[in-house]
Amino acid sequence: MEFSGEEIQQQPVDLDEQFLKELETEEVVLEKGEGMFTEKYPLYYVTNAIDLLNERYNYLKFDPKVDIVKDNYEGGFKVWEGTFDLCNFLYNHGQNFDLNGKNVLEIGCGCGLVGVFCLKAYNLNSICFQDYNLDVLKFSTLPNLVKNGVEEQIPKCRFISDDWATTIDKVYNNTNELVTKLHNEQGSVTAGKFDMILMSEVLYNPDQYPKLGTLINELLTETGICIISSKLYYFGVNGSVDEFKDFMEINYPHLSIQTLLEIDNKKSNKREIFAIGRKQNN
Repeated sequence: MEFSGEEIQQQPVDLDEQFLKELETEEVVLEKGEGMFTEKYPLYYVTNAIDLLNERYNYLKFDPKVDIVKDNYEGGFKVWEGTFDLCNFLYNHGQNFDLNGKNVLEIGCGCGLVGVFCLKAYNLNSICFQDYNLDVLKFSTLPNLVKNGVEEQIPKCRFISDDWATTIDKVYNNTNELVTKLHNEQGSVTAGKFDMILMSEVLYNPDQYPKLGTLINELLTETGICIISSKLYYFGVNGSVDEFKDFMEINYPHLSIQTLLEIDNKKSNKREIFAIGRKQNN
């Protein structure tokens, strides 16, 4: 398995206290509707990880003004509006999904905000954070767990990077690319398929739809659900919710698709949250 030309197996990681101290965060204001959860879940995301990382490399490894660099960077240091939508959706409807004791996968996780919410709201068995860039996982996702006060749950977490074409093999090989002292002290939870797969802002590139379709079909349990939060259309790159749904209906007719929430605040792009699951025989 390759990443930036280097072989990655399991990378021992010490939580850098100075780096954590210099990280800045912002709080997510969850919008309470007629929600299921009665408890408040303070939720934070790191805002300056990309700047601190560039200082450490002593050159502009990741340009904060550029969202995507083909075959190099997929915007993981930025928190996109679909991520906030998905957090709010889970806050208001999440008790409809019993994830206690279950296994969760967050695809394209960035700072892992959605996964952090799940760790706070449920007693998960395990969660796997996936992002294209290992640096995002190491310098944004992992520190964000600490900043959110869920450090003690890190042994429940696995971290895998690289292209989605490699995700399935890494899951089945129980890969964890960031091994902390907590993993070594308490051991890591192993998991196969997932009861819930969560994605936000991943549909911008239609060329990636075959990889996402294979991933969803292969890694969902028989009763599992994949929830995707997305803009209806990605101007400039041509990805869209409708095109992805058409692709899934044609290539995976045994899967069902259901719209869960349509979002139109008149201030930005229209967005949607929808679910994918296996059709159940009556």
